[in-house]
Amino acid sequence: MCQMYGLTSITVIFSAAGAPLAPGRPTVIAVDGQGVLLEWTNPVADVYSSPPQGYQVEYRVYGSRDWMVANELLVQDTMFTVENLRPNGVYEFRVRGKNQDGLGHPSLSSGGVAIRPAAPQRSIPARRMSDSVNPAGQPQMVEAGDDWVKLEWAPSADNAGYVVEYREVGDPTWHTANYDPIVQNGIQVEGLRRNSTYEFCVISVVDGVSSHPSDTSDIIHLRPMGRASTLRVVPEMTEAPEFLEIDGDKITICWLPAHSALPVMGYDVEFRDLQQDDRWYKVNDQPVFACKMTVGDLIVDHDYQFRVLAHNASGCSAPSPPSQFVHIEAKSNRLSAIESPSMDVAKYVEAERFGAVPLLQEEMVRESPPLPERDDSPPPLRRANNNVQWRDPSLKEVIEYLSSTDKDKQLNASGYLQHLTYSDNLIKEETREYGGIPKLIALLRSDTPRIQKNACACLKNLSYGKENDANKMAVMEADGVRLLSEVLRTTHDASVKEEATAALWNLSSADMLKPVILDSATEILTQQVIAPIFHAPLPKQNGAGPTGPNGSANGADPSRHFASKLFKNSTGVLRNVSAASQQARRRLRDIPNLIEGLVHFLTHAIQKNQVDSPTVENAVCLLRNLSYRIQEVIDPNYDPALAHLNSKNVKHAASPKPKKKEKEKKKNPKNIETGAAVLWQPNVVKLYLKLLQDSSNIETLEASAGAIQNLAACQFPPSAEVRAAVRVEKGLPVLVELIRLPEDFVVCAVATALRNLSIDPRNRELIGKYALRDLLEKLPEPGSARRAAISDQTIGAVLGILFEIVRSSAAYTKDVHELKGTDKLRALSRSYPTYSHRVCKYASQVLYVMWQHKELHDGFKRSGLKEADFYSGTARRGDSSTLARPISSQGRERPSMHNLDETLSSGGGYGTMMTTTPDGRSNRPPSATSQTIPRRYDQVPREPVYAAVHKQSPRGGVDDSWV
Repeated sequence: MCQMYGLTSITVIFSAAGAPLAPGRPTVIAVDGQGVLLEWTNPVADVYSSPPQGYQVEYRVYGSRDWMVANELLVQDTMFTVENLRPNGVYEFRVRGKNQDGLGHPSLSSGGVAIRPAAPQRSIPARRMSDSVNPAGQPQMVEAGDDWVKLEWAPSADNAGYVVEYREVGDPTWHTANYDPIVQNGIQVEGLRRNSTYEFCVISVVDGVSSHPSDTSDIIHLRPMGRASTLRVVPEMTEAPEFLEIDGDKITICWLPAHSALPVMGYDVEFRDLQQDDRWYKVNDQPVFACKMTVGDLIVDHDYQFRVLAHNASGCSAPSPPSQFVHIEAKSNRLSAIESPSMDVAKYVEAERFGAVPLLQEEMVRESPPLPERDDSPPPLRRANNNVQWRDPSLKEVIEYLSSTDKDKQLNASGYLQHLTYSDNLIKEETREYGGIPKLIALLRSDTPRIQKNACACLKNLSYGKENDANKMAVMEADGVRLLSEVLRTTHDASVKEEATAALWNLSSADMLKPVILDSATEILTQQVIAPIFHAPLPKQNGAGPTGPNGSANGADPSRHFASKLFKNSTGVLRNVSAASQQARRRLRDIPNLIEGLVHFLTHAIQKNQVDSPTVENAVCLLRNLSYRIQEVIDPNYDPALAHLNSKNVKHAASPKPKKKEKEKKKNPKNIETGAAVLWQPNVVKLYLKLLQDSSNIETLEASAGAIQNLAACQFPPSAEVRAAVRVEKGLPVLVELIRLPEDFVVCAVATALRNLSIDPRNRELIGKYALRDLLEKLPEPGSARRAAISDQTIGAVLGILFEIVRSSAAYTKDVHELKGTDKLRALSRSYPTYSHRVCKYASQVLYVMWQHKELHDGFKRSGLKEADFYSGTARRGDSSTLARPISSQGRERPSMHNLDETLSSGGGYGTMMTTTPDGRSNRPPSATSQTIPRRYDQVPREPVYAAVHKQSPRGGVDDSWV
């Protein structure tokens, strides 16, 4: 029995006497992109109840309260497929038997089941695929129905044909919409599944040769219900217009909005004056967007009628019924409405005497609507049962109500403004121009939590998106950041805190606001949201009771707090702020229990198998940023350039085995590391490796690899211990497997991490033994066109690994040569300007160190190579140590440009600034092949990546030979 109260529901389960007992716990047999196959056992025999006639399968989002029924008809078998589940969602399932006495007891829950899509698959094309054929532009939706989509895209070449592919979100297989190429750059794909979501791509075909697929379209939601034909009809006829105001020879009319399947694009108003003729004349030159209009310069003592026509993309509606006649009198007289259209003969005689006026539209006075182009839906005039008339306020009036002393007006105005500012950038701009932002910030001081919540939500909407940076600056200038932080400090309302942190998350994406948020909000967020969970217990394992990080055996399960929007928003704010500057990193490292709390959260998420959430992504990115230049913790004056010069001639040795005293420290809980030292502990490295194995979130993958990259980049002892810990925890094969992913920015982070790990001799030996083939696959083939999917940064990182391997071993140098690596390096060293000068130089340096192994000269010469072939390109003799430099990186979350000198590593930075917003979106720059900045680092913007990485999980076992 379910009883509803507002937006919440309370479920109480009853089972009738004689109903079946509970079936066995359902088990998951198979999982695809959007469904699961369940199997269960029949309930045990019971003399007091008859066997079930069928089963009802129920499911719910993991962690929620209410169960939903998955099947309309009873399931007769003990197996059922639950479909239409959200990809990457986590669900739990249960089963109930039913007989003539009713529903029985539910089975035990299946536990959390992750709906992970399989890896994207595309059938082998019949045509040859080549990089020489340019792909088409990203397909864009023009129009959509309930089972069809019309697409257009930018053409790739004049003589190109196009093949369109599509798939449902969560389906790993791409399907072909047209097998024969079409010459038009547009298509209508029909026969799609109703009420579903699809994505599309386009393949160009020139002379029988295919291009790579274009960028995938945005996800397209098909309209549920209705037929396609019903979406192309004109609007319905509106009701007869009414009179709102009479002022002498001017009259204001209004009408209710027309019903339309497509958006209404405007209204036309027509009038007629029977004293002149019975024809209808158009009043307005341009469509009217508001549901009212003022018509002026009407003739006194004449009677007028009005009617309205609505327009949409399909055409014009039928005219509305005409209004009542209205008699125009002088201002001193009163209005009289005539119920009947009948007129006496004298009025027609007057028309004959003065002559007919064919058109008055050029004499009309028109009033601009209060909300241009956005006033179609709410009518400006409504009449209640008691004949009281009222209308929706204009935006300017709403903003004025924010300053009212009446709290009800403040509450209603702030709530209405929150609705108006959602996803409407023009409204957001006008709100700032009308002075709405300072008034909203003033409402943060209100003692009414609902008003505070509405004000925070408005500020969240106003500051969303890069295009609203002016609003973010206005919030800062009005002291909004400090007051939002003060709201977090003083309020006890969870919904207010949630909206306030969401607003701060949006604001933190602007570089100018990050220092202000760092000073005002970071300690509050840590003390109230992150730090308290450090002492919360971890989930049960192996039957043991829950224990906290300090051995505490009491406390509540923090799962609900971890899954809250408040926690997600707070980690998002700290993630963005951590990318601001060197000072920001140091400040955050010094906040008590921040790092410990994040590590505790990641441990909990991994144990619960909830590794794909945006909160995990935020936490790992934050830890990655705090690990950047980690040697600063021990040496505040640490400079990578100077450290590299000091260690240039030092031979890196393998990490020593732990001493006896160190083992005793690990056994003694009093010596547990705290603060920034937690970042390089082996248990934290193990968390990153577990995420690299289990996560399907590409942002989390990049951040985890970037954290290992940073921790292994420095010259102090903890970095050496990290390099050894990755090997001991069997992390090298995990990283090598990720080299094969198609997402370049993930591959770049992984390759750079392997480069830093290869400083350890044992790591270098294992990478040379098992990973050479995968590394050489990332280098371009001689004579081939540039592969746009692989950036210069990725190639540079791979060359750095090869440099370390080749310099240390003649045997691995021989392997590189036998795998055709020499030919690739020679072609790459001469490939400027296709590849950057830096990449060509690195390739030349690898060739140079290959020739230094004199015992291989005979083999090189038998391959037709001579000494001059190893000195080609841009490298100089003797300049062979550049690539030995480890690199530390903040990934794509780069600091602002005015802080680059003090923040970027001397070894080179990878990527550009990427900040996040509460809905998960990332602000990324457009793609580019390569770009050289006149500094000691390279910065290459990347194209936004929205697709998820789909990997085989769980992976196969790791060979012990890697250790």
